[in-house]
Amino acid sequence: MRNVILALVLSIVGLVAGCGVDDPNSRFIGSYNTTLTLSGQGSLVITDAVSISDGATTDLILNSQNAGAIKVDVRGASSFAIPQQQILLNANGQAFSVTIQGQGTVVDGIFNCTGTVSDASGSLAFTWAGQRL
Repeated sequence: MRNVILALVLSIVGLVAGCGVDDPNSRFIGSYNTTLTLSGQGSLVITDAVSISDGATTDLILNSQNAGAIKVDVRGASSFAIPQQQILLNANGQAFSVTIQGQGTVVDGIFNCTGTVSDASGSLAFTWAGQRL
């Protein structure tokens, strides 16, 4: 009887511990239609499909149709950071490495992000904005 009561108590504790657990990453996860604007000595506007998913070695992975996979750290209930990292881009069949960093938010399904992309020849500012599908 004592073992049955102990098992019941442990089961209840397990259920209570699991109640109300909110994955902070779930606010960001999803697919977004976005516009990526690069600014420097002029500007370039690109339509971009973005999906955000849970990461294994970072909080989140942002997968961009144009920029590839980017590691993202959750910083608050609705904010995130793109820590400085190298990514590979492709232009006219030529792959090249750039450094990206930035910060952003997802509020009520609206994605906004700003930052910089740079290489040895200089840097460009970017704005990325869109909404969850």
